Amino acid sequence: MSLVKFYKKFYTVCNWRYKMQTVGVEKVREDKTYLMLPNHISFIEPILTFSNLWRTPFRPMATAYLFRIPLVGWCLRHIDAILVPDMEKKDARAAVAYAHTLKDIAIDTLRGHRNLGIYPSGHVQYKNEYKENLGNRRLAYEICKELPEGVEVLLVRSSGTEHSITARHKWKPCLFKRRKVKIVYEIHTEEVKQWAQTLTRREFNEQLEKWYNQ
Repeated sequence: MSLVKFYKKFYTVCNWRYKMQTVGVEKVREDKTYLMLPNHISFIEPILTFSNLWRTPFRPMATAYLFRIPLVGWCLRHIDAILVPDMEKKDARAAVAYAHTLKDIAIDTLRGHRNLGIYPSGHVQYKNEYKENLGNRRLAYEICKELPEGVEVLLVRSSGTEHSITARHKWKPCLFKRRKVKIVYEIHTEEVKQWAQTLTRREFNEQLEKWYNQ
């Protein structure tokens, strides 16, 4: 099954359960290469974010433990997701060494004209944390500093799944109607590239936080 058909099936399934309002998704073109940087509010939200872009499939980065979940792992391997190591495991030194190669893998993916999606925060929002918090994360910053020529930066802000069963916040059941979700897709290539070239890593992350949390 092609990636387009694979993502389209997920899009169809998601529409059965979620009433999705999308803004700007029509501006994502099939003849362009994109680095997508979304906020991360729940475990279901990546599926919604990526499935809306079924015409232009994205290669995601995903934490190692997700690959160990039978069906989830199969899906991630099918779309050639990039494995991000579990930093807390006993072989932490090897994991750290591999983490340093993630930037090169990301750059090579973009140079190969494949769309890439990474989560700058690196985690789903924690309990009682209703704003995106990037802290001192470095991967998005380092990729944007060396962004290949012609690659567009796509920022994505979603809301509506904060209280789903797949989030870490208090669950608010929505059993007999479709849960409303809003996902905003905006291209901010020049702006993000300027941040990466002129700001420190922490300042770069603060600019992304400001956009996600508006």
